[in-house]
Amino acid sequence: MGVPTVQALNLNNPTKITGTTGADYAAALAWICPALKTKTIFWKNTHGSLSVVHRLLATYGPDQTAGTEETLVAEATLTTGQTAKWSGTGAYYKLILQVKSATNPATFEVNYSGLGA
Repeated sequence: MGVPTVQALNLNNPTKITGTTGADYAAALAWICPALKTKTIFWKNTHGSLSVVHRLLATYGPDQTAGTEETLVAEATLTTGQTAKWSGTGAYYKLILQVKSATNPATFEVNYSGLGA
């Protein structure tokens, strides 16, 4: 799964990503958003029978060491059709939504948008 890395200044309109999970955590979204005052991410398990495991991490700068991200949403599981939402105003450089399979590959959808400072 390719990692969508999107510059925040292009996100005045909501954006949607869909994908399929793998066995290990992978970034469903890597959103570079330091210029935005408010940020909202909404994600959903779109698979008909399998679960999606997820977590949301944040960095504070472009050179932050991997593995030192702040956890904004702890690991949790979405069953079929379940959704999760996060909204914030923190001074984050990048928001990283990671997903993986609970058992077998499952599909998901991510919607996100932000509002300038």
